Amino acid sequence: MIIKIIYFKPVGGTMNLLFVHGWSVTDQETYGDLPEAVVTAATADGLDINVQHIFLGKYISFHDEVTLDDIARAFDVARKDAMKKVSADENAPFACITHSTGGPVIRLWAHLFYGLKNKMSETPLKHLVMLAPANHGSALAQLGKSKLGRLKAIFSGVEPGTGVLNWLELGSAQQWDLNTAWLNYNFAANGLYSFVLSGQTIDEKIYDFVNSYLVEKGSDGVVRLAGANMNYGYVRLRQNVNNIIGDTGRSFFHEAKSITKLEVVGGSFVNSPKTPFCVVKDASHSGETIGIMRSVTESNYADKPVVGNILKCLKVTDLTAYDTVDDNFKAISKQVQDADTKVKDQYSMLVFRVTDDRGNPVNDFDMLLLAGDDFNPDGLPKGFHEDHQKNIISPNILTYYVNYSELKRVPDGKIGIRIAARPDEGFSHYSIAEFRSTGFAFDDILKPNQTLLVDVELTRHVDENTFGLTPLADGKHNFKKEKTSGKDVPPTD
Repeated sequence: MIIKIIYFKPVGGTMNLLFVHGWSVTDQETYGDLPEAVVTAATADGLDINVQHIFLGKYISFHDEVTLDDIARAFDVARKDAMKKVSADENAPFACITHSTGGPVIRLWAHLFYGLKNKMSETPLKHLVMLAPANHGSALAQLGKSKLGRLKAIFSGVEPGTGVLNWLELGSAQQWDLNTAWLNYNFAANGLYSFVLSGQTIDEKIYDFVNSYLVEKGSDGVVRLAGANMNYGYVRLRQNVNNIIGDTGRSFFHEAKSITKLEVVGGSFVNSPKTPFCVVKDASHSGETIGIMRSVTESNYADKPVVGNILKCLKVTDLTAYDTVDDNFKAISKQVQDADTKVKDQYSMLVFRVTDDRGNPVNDFDMLLLAGDDFNPDGLPKGFHEDHQKNIISPNILTYYVNYSELKRVPDGKIGIRIAARPDEGFSHYSIAEFRSTGFAFDDILKPNQTLLVDVELTRHVDENTFGLTPLADGKHNFKKEKTSGKDVPPTD
């Protein structure tokens, strides 16, 4: 693994700047002129630039056996080797500008080598500027692993890179682990300033419109704004089988069944540490025309807002400046989205992971989104649903992509979910569970351009007659037709 590095001197001393590309890249031209443009812009902005060495780099993501974990570990060796060429200290401080999958690569590296070891304050990474990062995955990852994706890979002479695509698929277990761990890292307070810049413009010259994901609103054609944003939420819902809040009603085919409550564990939703997030005007994921990275040249950088915004990030040296950039990015994002005539609404993602109280993944379930005073599917506004996708490897994880602007219209913000898992009868089964937003503000649950991770814990009902003991004096019995008692064994601690 080789890294592209530029050295420059911001206020306070020399900074080493690394560029890390995304998935499936096989050509160093993917960086375009962005590194050179950053140098030129920084010089014009009064920063002391000293280009000593440029390492034209690559990392391997297009071999199926390579995983994101492999790449993150290889990065640690590569950056130490690079630092030793220009510094006596292999752990010299550095800043990193990433594109697409490069963002998760560097975040995973920080997690493995510093977060897990409770040494986040010791990380040499001081600035992480992520351009269109797939932090919460990409809906296209499933297509990359499909037969069509494999055929395209064959004709281009490389493998699809399924090891990396498995991480990038919406709701992957590895992605979930990194993002929930990242909730606990107060990185800015430890001197690591993280930023996300992403667009919501589709480059019509690149995409063929055959696949709806390529022209999805609220995305740059590959990554959704909600999938890039590192401001996100988390909540754990636990089924309370003793709290019955209604029933399904009797139908021609089924008897009425009780609906029990999903309660918020801890009583509140958890928000991630703040990460300044900027919606970049007229920026698509890739391409030489409006690609957020590839389209930048030394001659047009003044017309590319991404360059100026990168400099704002790199100049941050304390929490006050970090907060200032955050406020500035919020104002820019609002202005860009308000002025967008093609994308008039904002969108959000909900990622549900369903397990039971024994830690088993629950793979077979139906989920309904609810709204209105009676928390009914019919109460949902027209056009609220954009997409949903179950993870192929972990089918207990389901991602919904929803129109935040439409859902915001629900009276009093009353929304909820109902989960009916299978088996729903027998000696071991699950009962219907429902979450209702009563007591929570709408914006506590759902935010525009953001993702909410929802852990759902269902109770696994085990009937008492699953195991029995009878006296030998009573004789031997055939229990092939044993029936359920209707009573559950008590939960274990």
